[in-house]
Amino acid sequence: MAWKPDDIEKVFTEICRRISEEGYSIRKCLLDPEFPGSETFYKWLEDDPEKAKRYARACEEREILMLEDIIHIADDTTRDEKIVMMGDAAIVTIDKEHIQRSKVRIDARKYYLAVTNPKKYGNKVDVTSDGESIANMTPEQKDKMLATLLKKAQDLDGTE
Repeated sequence: MAWKPDDIEKVFTEICRRISEEGYSIRKCLLDPEFPGSETFYKWLEDDPEKAKRYARACEEREILMLEDIIHIADDTTRDEKIVMMGDAAIVTIDKEHIQRSKVRIDARKYYLAVTNPKKYGNKVDVTSDGESIANMTPEQKDKMLATLLKKAQDLDGTE
């Protein structure tokens, strides 16, 4: 299908809106038969740096939306309890299934954010400095740390 410039702009704007306001993935957007295929969409980005910037901004806004979702899911306790009938008595119990599902929903969003933007949302692992900034260490402290690491490596290797 040949896309007219006005149609491209209208469709592109709607795609960005769905991403930034509804949290859609690009894959989900492009399933709409009114939208282009992925090859065409990425060609639009490649050919127009302004569109690439708008798409990147929409993705950043989706990240913010997901962070807000995480807070909302965590704070929503409306279905954490359920009423179970035992004969004529109504007993309030904890709905463990709902709580677990909420945890899965939060974890899925955290995982997505960590994978798509690891510098901002990924786990930061410090394996060398026990949390102390290496930049602030004296040369003697750095030498001591290096010696400790070498000793640990030799112990693991079985060499001396």
